Amino acid sequence: MMKTLSLLLIACAIFSCNKPGEKGAFQNTRFEDSGCANNAGVKSTYGDKPSTITLKYEKGGLRVIINNFLMNCSITHGGIGCEVTMDGNIITYYVFENDGPTVNCLCPVETITSVVEGLEEGKHYALKFSGYSAIDFTFEKGLISITDLDSLDILDF
Repeated sequence: MMKTLSLLLIACAIFSCNKPGEKGAFQNTRFEDSGCANNAGVKSTYGDKPSTITLKYEKGGLRVIINNFLMNCSITHGGIGCEVTMDGNIITYYVFENDGPTVNCLCPVETITSVVEGLEEGKHYALKFSGYSAIDFTFEKGLISITDLDSLDILDF
């Protein structure tokens, strides 16, 4: 009897886990970036083009799109990294320079995007992007939220 109960508990544990890549598991997928725009090394901004973050419902996942974002020119050596974590209903979406030496210039990056999977439809979330204040949203079909990053407070990260 005890052996049967132990086997049953082990089977439940194995089949109830979300493994990476399984549908329903919280994970960040399909990460892409446009890299440094042609005028790399130029200390500039996008002028009239605002830096924005778009949150969009896409096939059961949350498509996150960052447009017109300035990063250190070190991305030309090490690339761009992205780490996404969740604590309760708070999603932290952190974009950073990978392994390149920090240099004294900025690169305009036209697009950084990925899909966050494993969110529950109808649930309210807050997304914190790279040191900015949170963007509140309800994850549901039809979601399209575009936020100008200049409208958010910059917090310590």
